Amino acid sequence: MPRRLDGKVALVSGVGRGIGGAIAKAFAAEGAKVVCSGILLDDIAAVADEIQSAGGLAKATKLDVTVEKQWRDTMKMIVAQFGVIDVLVNNAGVLQLGSIADTSADDFRRVHRINVDGVFLGIKTALEVMQPGGSIINISSVCASIGCKDHSAYGSSKAAVSGLTRHVASECAANNSGVRVNAICPGAVRSPMFIETEENIAKVTAAQPLGIGSPNDIASAALYLASDESRWVTGTEIIIDGGMSVRT
Repeated sequence: MPRRLDGKVALVSGVGRGIGGAIAKAFAAEGAKVVCSGILLDDIAAVADEIQSAGGLAKATKLDVTVEKQWRDTMKMIVAQFGVIDVLVNNAGVLQLGSIADTSADDFRRVHRINVDGVFLGIKTALEVMQPGGSIINISSVCASIGCKDHSAYGSSKAAVSGLTRHVASECAANNSGVRVNAICPGAVRSPMFIETEENIAKVTAAQPLGIGSPNDIASAALYLASDESRWVTGTEIIIDGGMSVRT
């Protein structure tokens, strides 16, 4: 029986134990050839090994999303080995919490360099090699559209990711490129970014009626956006936040 991503080649950034790893494994299970990338090569290799042990096809490669040359080299490698790139998931990101008074200019710039510049470079280099039918998926956040205490650096970076998604989707549509560009906006999910203290768990449980999410909840949405099932979807944001935005 055909799988949802049979024949597709996908690049996922920020692969490790959290959302990126779950997306990579979900894609491979549905037939995609997955290039797992990030800066922590041991974590990336562990995900790729797990995929291959399960019978999938995966390759681990180091990628600092803030370095344009590394993006270009990665795209060249993928095209050389697989002939095409069908899906890009811009997942790599960092979380910086703190009041704006306690956030230094350097910290603010670092968050935006990784979370925004990294997405920009991924989109830019992917569009140079993607064919019609390609799908770009940007991992934003529910904090892109609601106010979250102590999230000024992170939330503003994710607002930029959501805005960039809409504008690039519009440009791709106007150019008839055939490439779709969408975003996923998670709420609090159990991942290395989430610090599991009793206080944090209580806060999230109060804010998200459906509780703390799983990386697999986000992977399911990414799988839909990567597949041809979403061929008529572009420029949109899928909010997966356990009801946080409704309660807020």
